[in-house]
Amino acid sequence: DQDMNRIELLILEKLVMACRDAPGLLKFNISPQSLIDTFDSPQKAFRFKELLSRQKLEPKNVRLELIEKPYEEHSAKLKDVCRYFWEFGISFAADDFGVKSQSHQVVLDLGEMIKEFKLDPISFKFKAEEDHTKFLDNLAFIDYCIRLADNREAIITAEAVDDYDALRFLLAHSVNHFQANMFCGKMP
Repeated sequence: DQDMNRIELLILEKLVMACRDAPGLLKFNISPQSLIDTFDSPQKAFRFKELLSRQKLEPKNVRLELIEKPYEEHSAKLKDVCRYFWEFGISFAADDFGVKSQSHQVVLDLGEMIKEFKLDPISFKFKAEEDHTKFLDNLAFIDYCIRLADNREAIITAEAVDDYDALRFLLAHSVNHFQANMFCGKMP
């Protein structure tokens, strides 16, 4: 498992180097466990900030997306590690945020540090006429997400929007950011 953490860190470092001078917000996926194990001290997080500076990247233009994956806290706590990055200006996203997801607890723990909720497609890919109870539950969940986002001055991004019914539903419920292949097709 530590080998996987090292590989994730190397990939993250290479991605940062490849983004030298890139404009706009850069988003990097990382597992909570890798973040805890790799950056368990302020000094290690500072080295990452220095890497960003060498690549002429502003920390405020970097968002770490915490992927939906179980993690264990021993000597370092996720909230403490995230706070190191937050103090440099790096924000976080909760990836695959859904009704039964572990990322829900991450959102509650990290509070204001979460600036983006990446909605799991299962939260909005349904038809009211197919399962009315599920439709109402998911509608309540999306309303809850909107309130959470408003409290944190965060955005909600719907992932994998692949049909116009889902798009219309999301727009009607004030979800205005998407990851979709509907408009331009998949990248090769």
